Amino acid sequence: MRIVFFSEFTDLHASAPGFAVRSLALAKHLPEEGFKVTLVSPDKFSVDSTSYAVLPIQLRDPLIFRRRGGGLRKLLRKDLAVAYAFLNMLSSHRPDGVIAALHDPLLAVLVLFVSRIACGTAVFDAHDSWLVLEKEHQGDRKNPFRKLLERFAMAFATGVTTVTPTLKRMVVGSYHVRSSKISVVFNGAETTSGGAAVVKEVDILHLGSPRSYYETESFIDALGVSGVPLSVVFLGCDDESYVQRIRQKVIQLGLGSHVSFLPPAGRADVLKWLARTRMGLSTLSVDPIYRCAIGVKVFEYLANGVPILHLGPSEGETARLIVAGGCGACASDIPEMASVIQRILTDPAALVKMSASALTVARKYSWSASARSMAEALRAKRGR
Repeated sequence: MRIVFFSEFTDLHASAPGFAVRSLALAKHLPEEGFKVTLVSPDKFSVDSTSYAVLPIQLRDPLIFRRRGGGLRKLLRKDLAVAYAFLNMLSSHRPDGVIAALHDPLLAVLVLFVSRIACGTAVFDAHDSWLVLEKEHQGDRKNPFRKLLERFAMAFATGVTTVTPTLKRMVVGSYHVRSSKISVVFNGAETTSGGAAVVKEVDILHLGSPRSYYETESFIDALGVSGVPLSVVFLGCDDESYVQRIRQKVIQLGLGSHVSFLPPAGRADVLKWLARTRMGLSTLSVDPIYRCAIGVKVFEYLANGVPILHLGPSEGETARLIVAGGCGACASDIPEMASVIQRILTDPAALVKMSASALTVARKYSWSASARSMAEALRAKRGR
């Protein structure tokens, strides 16, 4: 079965790294399930793509996809240009099916519409649904319109995939999509073979930049309350205003010598940081909407045997995964997180036990397993 995988983002160092990681990983591992995959994107390809065929969408103005602002007219012109180029590509390649992973709901409608016309089978990988994204993108008029477009996109698709059972239930309830049309395809991580023992000189590592929806500020407050002198590294930071706010918070609390903010790193360097780390940090806003989320970083921690320190909704998917697997420690507010830091990070035996549990849990969440789930969704939704 020949598949075209259309991903809006493929640049690991741009605005949606988790999105790009998922798309690139699924495109890499789907051939293991017997598919011939061509990865298509209007975005920049930032990695070696020898594991799969790559077909960049070239527009007359290659910067049009990156530009911000310009209003609805400019957005429509951009999306129409991408969709038209994609339709021409489908006409020449004639695949058996399309997987479409998009944030832009208007582009999702267009891409899924032309995919149904060209090959009949089109799966919408709605892993970052606007049901969640609207919390980050304010707009009393824009967000309802975005969600309406996303609902239309799901109607055009023969199948829909989401990242957790909770998000699936949200889509079913909010968009009135039948449950049988939606499959859960968890995020994952590349399995590691392990290596020589490395000194754990980093107490807490956070993969990715601080974000407001992570409520990073609450973690910094908890770190200050704990009174435990720990080394904390945020790896992959950008220069957004919230990051600057967190930097100032760290200085105000006298934690400047303990907390580091480092720029994005290559895959090999990320693995080195993980090997040197006692616990991986995962934080999410306690807003009920984030109960559906499990970040890609969580699976990276698990695959490398790094126990997880989680601050977020106690009834969320992330907390349930950690508690069920015994692979970390969870808290839902600042005092509880401070207590967890004091208790867990001063207990080497507990960390060793949780590290072993992390590797056990990781076997269920490899990118190969995720690709297998996506393959099942493709076959089940073919031509409906």
